[in-house]
Parts: sequence; C-alpha cells; structure tokens
Amino acid sequence: MRFLGWTFVGIAATLLAAGAARAGEEYFAPWQQVLAPGHQGETTNPASTLAAAQPDRPANESVFAPLRPIARSHLGATPSVPMAPPNPVPEEIAEFDVEPARPAPAADAATPSPPERTATPPPPGRLPDEPSVNPLGSEWGWAEVGDGPFYYPSCSGCAACGPAGCSGERPQRFFDHPSLHHHGIEVGGWLNLGISAAASNPADRFKGPVTFNDRHAEAQMNQLWLFAAREADSGGYGFDWGGRVDLLYGTDARFARAAGLEERWGEPERFYQLALPQFYFDVALNRWTFRFGHFFTILGYERVEAPANFFYSHAYAHQYAEPFTHTGMLATWDLSDQWSLSAGMHRGADQFEDLDGLDALNFLGGLSWTSRNERLGVAFGLNADEFGPRTNRTQYSLVTTLRLTDRLQYVFQHDYVQETDRNENAPRRFAEAYGINQYLFYEFNPCWSGGLRVEWFRDQNGHFVVADDPGNVASQGGFAGSFSALTLGVNWEPSANVALRPEVRWDWFAASNEAVPRPFDAGNRNNQFSYGFDLIVQF
Repeated sequence: MRFLGWTFVGIAATLLAAGAARAGEEYFAPWQQVLAPGHQGETTNPASTLAAAQPDRPANESVFAPLRPIARSHLGATPSVPMAPPNPVPEEIAEFDVEPARPAPAADAATPSPPERTATPPPPGRLPDEPSVNPLGSEWGWAEVGDGPFYYPSCSGCAACGPAGCSGERPQRFFDHPSLHHHGIEVGGWLNLGISAAASNPADRFKGPVTFNDRHAEAQMNQLWLFAAREADSGGYGFDWGGRVDLLYGTDARFARAAGLEERWGEPERFYQLALPQFYFDVALNRWTFRFGHFFTILGYERVEAPANFFYSHAYAHQYAEPFTHTGMLATWDLSDQWSLSAGMHRGADQFEDLDGLDALNFLGGLSWTSRNERLGVAFGLNADEFGPRTNRTQYSLVTTLRLTDRLQYVFQHDYVQETDRNENAPRRFAEAYGINQYLFYEFNPCWSGGLRVEWFRDQNGHFVVADDPGNVASQGGFAGSFSALTLGVNWEPSANVALRPEVRWDWFAASNEAVPRPFDAGNRNNQFSYGFDLIVQF
C-alpha cells in the first residue's frame, strides 16, 4: 500500500500527458494558418482575436462558492465538487452548455450584430465553412483548429464593468491555446499575496488559532498554484475520462499536506512549503462519475483554493471540523437534474499512508439536492475515518445556499465532529465540537460585492482547536469553550483574472471555566480585532 498514492500520480500524469500529446499534433497548425499573410482576408485581425479567446468548458466551480466568486472561482476544467449544491447565477452572467454546431450563414447574408449579454449567446463550436469575417461579432473569438474555425466566448465585447474589464467571464489562461482547449485540457494557476495584522500586536507574531493568514503584520505569499486538468463529462450518456494534478507552494501549503506524502520531501522551510493537494483520475459513464486518487473533500463550504472563497481569512469550522484531502475512490451518481448521491472509500482524512499498520478503509459520502429554479441548494456530507493511530473520527456538514434575489445570496452551514480514542492501554477518550456559520453576499455591480460572515464554534473538550506551529502560543490547545467571529469584507474584481479582498474581523472566546487558557495575543486575551487584505492574480 506504500506506493498506492504514487501509482495514482502516475496514472493521472500519464493520461494528461497522452491528451497533451494528442493536442500537440495540432499545436503549430492553428498559428501557421491564423498568422499566415492574407489569411481570413484583410477585414479582421485573427491574431488579436485568438489572444482574446476564452475556454468554454465548465470550471471547478466550488459548490460552496459565494456570490461574487462565481465569476472567478473557475479553478480548472475539473467537474464540480460532487456534493456541492449549485450556485445559481443571474442570467446575464450564466454559463452555457455546448450545443450542436450552428450552420454557416449564407454567403450573401449580412453579418449579424453581436448577441446581447442578457440573451443566451450562440454556443461555441465549429462552422463548416471558413468565413471571411467573424459572423458572431466581437464577443466571440475564433481560430483555425483542424478542419475549420473554432469559436470561443471573448472578453473583447463585454462592457459589464466598462473599460475596467469583464468580471463575468472566465480568467484568461497564460498557457491556453485552441488546440488544448479543443481537447478539453486546461493548464493554469494563480498567485495569492496578502497581509493581515492584529490590533493587539501579539508578541509571538501569530493571530492565535486563526489559520491560513495566521501571521501578524507579515506579508505572506499564501499560494502559488499550478494545475493541469481535463473534465470528465459524458453529458449523462456514454463514456468520457479526465483528471487533475495540482501543485501548491506558499504559506498555505502547511494546511493542505497529507500525512505520509509531502513530509518525506524533507523541506527545511518553516512557513513556505510545497504540497501536492490533488492528483486524481476520473471516469464518467452515463450518469456515474468515478474518481480515483488524491482529492479535496466534499464537506463544508469554504475551500483551500483562494479564488473559491469570498474572504481572505477562514472560519474555525473549515480548519478544525472538516478534512482537507482524501486518498481513495469516490463514486457520484446523478440521479436526476436535482439529486446527486456520492459514496466512496479512502485511507483517512488528510492521510496518504496508513499510520498504524491496520490498513483501515474509511467512508466518505453525501447527498445533494437543488430546486428546479436553482435558487435553493442543500448538501449533506459525511466522513467516518481513522484519524491517526487507533483514533476514530466522524464528521458531517450541512450546507444550504439560498439566492434571495439576483444580487443577494444567503448561506447556512452546520458542522459536527467527534473523536474517540481506541488505545487499549489508556482510558477511552471522547471529544466533540460543533458550530454554525452564516454568510450573506451582495453584488453591487459586476466588479464590486460585499460579504458578511458570522460564526459560532464550540470546542466542547478543548481538543480540536490547536494551532499547527509550535511557535504559536495557541498550539498548546486546551481551549474548552466557544469561539465567535464576525467578518466583513469587500471584493473588487476589475477583471476575471484579478481580485482584491480587504476585510476586518472580530474574534471572541468564551471559556468553559477560569482555568482554560486564553487563545489570543500570545495567551493574554480572549478577544482579537484584526484586519487585512490579499490579491489574487490568475494566469
């Protein structure tokens, strides 16, 4: 079983390489044809149109992505997280499915005007004849691929944000090319930089048990993320395959590492580390999708990937009541357009290799439902596993998303986790924690949005809330009591590739008794006010 994970890596890398090699056969042909003198006549500039081309495949829209991240939570061409309720969006920025190719316009027909943003645009696809001009208008880019022109949604005709940009479109990928897009392969990433501080100026330079952006008054490169992905989408009929590989470097990598995987790399850095959070292979057969490998959990609302979240900081439940990764197999069955069921086996939460020699198989599954008008979604996820040697952990999450209006969205989340020690040489130990998160998001316009997060998290036995760095006073744990947090933030997205997220946050801790240590200001306070902002640049 020691080489199980590396076998998954090899499978995923081999299949992605095979797809890339197939696409490579056509790599230079489009450029030679598009850039050839006189190609497509003198009435348009194919090279500039090609640069503006955008992918049309559905992205990795986190099922739990809030209102504004809809426009920028496209994290690659991987299927949606199985258990996530869909995130309904207004019609003017709704994505569309690929339909059969439209017939070419007659030679003597006038060039149609660009489609309006509020209407469903023509689907991207091939036209059988080579037009002398782009018949779909400036909102559509095109390039020669194979036996004819291929059309893509373009940002050049979008005026949603005026001259500032086009936040309703997908990010433009630096590594994008029509031949890769034609074969469903997407390669990209993002850079996430930020800084935050606590008003109390803690002596240990940590913001207590607040994780991810945990350092006080210190600039952090949280994520330098690269991915390569192909979506497995059978459309409900037939067969398709896909996969994904993610590589993360930065201060967030400490929280996304799995026991028995990255630790063998022997990294000497304290804060800046390397992680391989996902590498998996997907098989889609009719309404079934089978995932094999190392992948993110289906529990919870917030995600590890920065572009999938509205706020820079994270909730306590995300860090202390939910797993991050699993290594194993997950099967998802789309019972209908409204219901989806998932179930699978894995090695343990955030565990790549067996740690106690028992080779325990653990369960991961859930159920999700979406209303017919796609304004209400409910998802339940359950994980029952071995969490370290001879320790059982069971956790679940319930997430409800409700779009109150086209601009206003509400999210409710409940988490519960319990842990039981099975050590035969010591008394049986039991611990539990639970909490409620509530989110409210409002879209002022396509570039600006505001958000509110209110959280209450109860660590009943002082067992779960423990900071990961030994230099952090909060790493001593023992915080039996209730954590409350209020976060206010704004998102500014001048384009689909750039997002700025300033926020302010208040944290309070109510101890169960006077003997419980204080979690903030290096152990001196039970409350904390912090502020910060980060920048996300996708490429």
